[in-house]
Amino acid sequence: MPDKHNRTSSLDGASQVKGFSLIELVIVLAILAIIGALAAPSFGQFVRSNKISATTNDLVGALYAARSEAITRGLSTVVCPSVNSQDADAVCQAGADWSSGFIAFVDANGNGNREPAGEDILAQVEPLDMGFVVTPDAVFSDQVFFSNEGGSTNLAGVPLNGQFTIEFADQPARQVTISANGRVSSKSSL
Repeated sequence: MPDKHNRTSSLDGASQVKGFSLIELVIVLAILAIIGALAAPSFGQFVRSNKISATTNDLVGALYAARSEAITRGLSTVVCPSVNSQDADAVCQAGADWSSGFIAFVDANGNGNREPAGEDILAQVEPLDMGFVVTPDAVFSDQVFFSNEGGSTNLAGVPLNGQFTIEFADQPARQVTISANGRVSSKSSL
């Protein structure tokens, strides 16, 4: 007769403890290993997909912040690549790779370059992980300039539109488009 302590009596009167045998434990571990092996590639895909989405959102967020501040303050703003994007005195570097980091700032004097004294940084994006490739159209290779009315222009006021392509690993590329009126949109290239 079983007692309250999860023991059973054998025919010879000795009690036996219930539990798992070594074989049962090995079978369960083998099944878990198989399930883990099947889930690992999916998890890796999930992580890579989230990384490219986050990077796209960082660029879109910096562009939105710059355009919004241009309209709000009535001053031009710039988003540009910067190799020292995390520093308080971060500045634009013409010809720098956008994957090295970028900044958005209020361009109070309208010259397209950040003067650390007096031109507020709106967004700072750190260098991207290895494997990211950010390719702007030629019109945006050095910067995206928003006029005091929020339109995308060059320094002379000529309206510009174009896009950035963001690529990472085996993920579908993402496009971020900036229209001449300053509207920013993004999509996957599926």
